[in-house]
Amino acid sequence: MGAQGFLRQLDTDDELMRGIAAARAGRRSEARALLMRVVERDERNEQAWLWLSGVVDEPAEVQTCLENVLELNPGNTRARQGLEWIRARTKDQGPTTDGRQQTTDSRRLTADDQSLMSASAVPATSGGASAHDARLTAHVSSVAALPCPYCGAPTSERQERCTQCRHSLMVQLPPPEQPSRWLGALATAWSGAGALLALGGVTYLGAALLAYQTARFGGAQERPDAPLPLGLVTVAVVLLVLSGAAVALGGALRRRAMAAYSAAVILVPVALVLTAAALIREAPAANLASAGIPPVAVAALGTALGGLLAALAGVLLVAAVLGGMAYRDFFGPVERLKPVLEPADPTTHYNNGVGYKNRGMWYAATREWERAVAGAPRDINYLRALGLAYAQLGQVEPAREMLGRALGLAPGHTQLAEDLAVVEERAQQAAASR
Repeated sequence: MGAQGFLRQLDTDDELMRGIAAARAGRRSEARALLMRVVERDERNEQAWLWLSGVVDEPAEVQTCLENVLELNPGNTRARQGLEWIRARTKDQGPTTDGRQQTTDSRRLTADDQSLMSASAVPATSGGASAHDARLTAHVSSVAALPCPYCGAPTSERQERCTQCRHSLMVQLPPPEQPSRWLGALATAWSGAGALLALGGVTYLGAALLAYQTARFGGAQERPDAPLPLGLVTVAVVLLVLSGAAVALGGALRRRAMAAYSAAVILVPVALVLTAAALIREAPAANLASAGIPPVAVAALGTALGGLLAALAGVLLVAAVLGGMAYRDFFGPVERLKPVLEPADPTTHYNNGVGYKNRGMWYAATREWERAVAGAPRDINYLRALGLAYAQLGQVEPAREMLGRALGLAPGHTQLAEDLAVVEERAQQAAASR
């Protein structure tokens, strides 16, 4: 088989595998498109015709698929049983009580019919399995023909790690483009916390000014040298700085800055602990009284600051809950890694392959580079990349073919000659070890 034929066969096998996986997963339209391409490319593909019979809608199409299977393999029991069933199904459609033909069922299969036909494509677990057994097998089967993007080993759709190369088969998707309402609420909560901190800072500044005025003018004579209550001023400045930080954090959360989310998750527990400690350890009124503020003002200011502190604790508690709810705004869901070959020009396929190779996904890289070579069969860079990828996967013969073709196009290319020599050496070592 020539290189072009080899690459076409690889494409056919890949689409057959993906079509079967889509059929098993219930993605009928996707499976139908893939399997149609397979039978168009290879009319004698028995497995493709059999699986296609389970994903087409029209009874006539189902019958054609199954007849093609039996023409290729008269001993296929599944196809024969399915053909007998579909013939009986269409034959039994008779006129209704009012004389009209039941056109709906005769033209198109029902959902149950389609499910049964899909099951007919699943290999039987035993020779005497009935159609009901096959249907049950289709429902409970979790096996999907998904190759590992790293080594190409067959894996199931539910596998999280390749049993052969031990690489993780999961990937974290990007978060949704539109922010959730939880993120907006989280940003609002931090902005609200900033507002409460600002009110607390202003209240402490007012208390400091009142304490200064009381110390200077509250006695029998004025005291120009009365000290400024630095303790209250310091608390006020700290609260105002924290207020600005909380408002800035809320704005960064709205912009979905990862650092802001990390800071919010870390700061919320710390702030809750500190707030609870302040509430339990000492009431704000005690600090105000020690600064020399009149008792009447101490009671009012103490009540106001206590309320602000309690409100701040409540807002921070809400922020802690919202932080968990907004997790998906920063971390997308983790799903099974399924590299998909999209039609593109050879350069794009080559660059996609380089991206996969840089992540260690050699099998996925080969699929892209096969398309690149198919589109530009005389590009030695594409041929060399594909040959080396085959060698990395232990596929010696395809590696020899690709590197040999590249060397034939560039006979004086020293690197290609060295690459081919390395592949030959590995082949000899593998043969000697057998």
